[in-house]
Order: sequence, then structure tokens, then C-alpha cells
Amino acid sequence: MKPITQSILWLCLIFAGSSQAAQARLTEAEYRQLNAVFPLMEQGQWAEARKQWLSVEKQVRSDYAKALVFHNLAQVSLQLEQYPAAIGYLKQARGLDALPPEQMLNLQHTLGQLYCTEAQWKNCIREISQWMQQPEAKARAEDYLLLAQANAQLERWREVLPPIRAAISQRKVAPASWYLLQIGAHVQLKQWAGAVRQQQQLVQHYADKPEYWRQLVSLQVRQGAEKQALATQRLGYQRGLLNEARDYRLLAQLLLNQQLPYVAGEILDKGVRKGVLRANAKNLDLLANAWIRAREDQRAINVLNRLQAQAPRQSRAVRLAQLHLKTGQWHSAETLLLKALQQKPAKPAELQLLLGIARVNMKQFEQARSAFVNASREDRYARSVAGWMRYLEQLEAASERQG
Repeated sequence: MKPITQSILWLCLIFAGSSQAAQARLTEAEYRQLNAVFPLMEQGQWAEARKQWLSVEKQVRSDYAKALVFHNLAQVSLQLEQYPAAIGYLKQARGLDALPPEQMLNLQHTLGQLYCTEAQWKNCIREISQWMQQPEAKARAEDYLLLAQANAQLERWREVLPPIRAAISQRKVAPASWYLLQIGAHVQLKQWAGAVRQQQQLVQHYADKPEYWRQLVSLQVRQGAEKQALATQRLGYQRGLLNEARDYRLLAQLLLNQQLPYVAGEILDKGVRKGVLRANAKNLDLLANAWIRAREDQRAINVLNRLQAQAPRQSRAVRLAQLHLKTGQWHSAETLLLKALQQKPAKPAELQLLLGIARVNMKQFEQARSAFVNASREDRYARSVAGWMRYLEQLEAASERQG
């Protein structure tokens, strides 16, 4: 993690910025020695400047002069991206306690930032927090962000929330990553209402980002607010943002959960026709389930026929046969069931029972009786078979009287 930019890290040149005040506290020799190095820094000759500052540090005697040297050595180290060295020099400058209060405050601020740059999270939190407590400190949004990030690295999720809230509050629209940090803390704490509230704010500010909509739906589901999740998913779909296969499936599932199977079927059917959803077993099975629940029997039959042709299964054959029987398509049911029985399933009793029902309605009484006898070999269907056998005998008796 390197959160500190060059502009934030740039240390004030105490000596150059207030040369008159500095001169008053330095001997004439110290003043000349320090002043001689600044042209090298202005020209960006950082390696040579470092060499000269180290030489000057051995020559000056006052704590103030040494503090200025260490302070500027820290700046040179920053420009050379030698952050551990910069930390060491700043600590030496602070240890002398010779700089003006304002500069000591700035030094502490920079030191805290450097600790974060070097992933020394506890030190970063300590320095930044102490700096913020000073009346003269003027904390910016980036400072609060740094404190929140450091606590997040230590998984101190409760301590993340106050500073990240403060950071966001200072911006009309904060960067998305700031909101995500707060949302992540709420999630870690299982504070679903807070997470949803912040995710809604993120969606409001970055409404063209589909992934933020998906995250909001996920959080609403996790919160147990499925109606709100459906509303969000539906709005994102209508705006053309949630238009991938996973979005169609989730929208359909949420609609089914809210007892809206017809709308779910329309969504899935549209997805398949547009080619967004593959016409595979998973998607067709969900579509068939939607049509069945919506009592759109023929549409369900059409989908199940397609599905059964792709991947024959006994359970699917049973569902399809039941729909054929429900809609009075006796011959279609018989054809389907005979084909399924040709596959020699391990437990054919349910198929035989449905075949017997189809044949009863086709008035094929002997063939129906044979199917019922086969079905009765499995105890779980014995009661159903007995009822249909009595009905079959009644039909046969009535047929004889009429004959």
C-alpha cells in the first residue's frame, strides 16, 4: 500500500521558507552551511544533496541546526523513495524538540503518512490520531481516509467507520473506493442495514456501474429485504444495466420468490430468444418451472419437450406426462411414458401409474390394468393404484351395461 502522493509528502523547507527567523537562531557559520545545500535540492540533485547534508550534520552544533538538517535529509530521502530512511530522519528531528510548534505538527503528520506507506499500521494510527487531536491540525478528507485504511488493514472494522464517514462527509461525491471501504466495514460487522444504505448512496452517485447495482441486490437479499432486492434488480434490468445471463436468472428467481411466475417466465423466455441465456438444462428447467407455476401448461410442455430431448430424465418425464394428462393430451402422455420406460429406469412404478391413467382416459382398459399391476409392485404407489383399479372396474362395468 502506497497511499501517500508526492504532493502530500513534500516537506516544508523550514529554513528556506523563513530564512530570517532561521538565521536568528543559527550561528553565521551554520546559516552559510545550510544555505549552501539548497541550490542542489532546487536543481533536483538529490544524491549530491544527501551527501552534502550528511556532511553538514557533522559540522553544526545547535539542536535547531541539526533538526533542520534531519528534516531536509528526510525530504531528500522521500524524493529518492527511501521511505524507511525518511522515517528515521524525521524521528531524529522530532527527538531534538528544537523546531517551532507548527513545524513539529507538520512533521508528525508526515511521519504518520510515512508509517502507512511502510505498512506500519499501528504507528500510522498513533501518529495520525495524535496529530488530529491537536487544535492547530487541519485534517483533510485524505487524512481521515488514511486512518480508516490503516484500521482496515488491522481488521479493526469498528474503528474504520468514524474516519471513513468523516472523509466522505467532506466531499460532495467521494471516490467510489471510499464508499466501498465503509460498506466493507459494515459487512464485516454484519451491519446489513448500514451496508445497504451506503451501497444505495454508491449506486446513486455511480448509477452507470452495473456491479454496484448487483452488490446492492446481494446486500438486500442478505438483509432479508427480498422485495427491495427485486425492485432494485428490476430497475437495473429496465435501465439496460443488468443485462447479462446472471442478471436474467436472478431477476427470474426473485420474481418466483415473490409469487410472480408469469413475469419470471416472460423474462427468461426473452433471455433465451435473445441469446443472452443459453438454452441449456439449467435455464430451460427454470423456465419450465416458471410456466408450470404460472399455469401456462402448454408453454411448460413446449419447454419440457425441448429439455427432455436434450437431457432425458425420469423426473422430467414425470412432470411432462403430468402436464399432458392435465391438458387431456392422452396419446402424447402415452408416447412419452413408453419411451421413458424403454430406458429401463430403476424405479418405473410412477411411470407405470401415469401410463395406466393415460390409458384409462383412452379407454384402453386392459392395457391400463397391466400398467397398474406393474405400478403396484412398489408399495408407495399401492394406495393410488387401488383407487384407479376401482375406478377402472367401474368404467368396465358401465361399458358392459351399455354394450
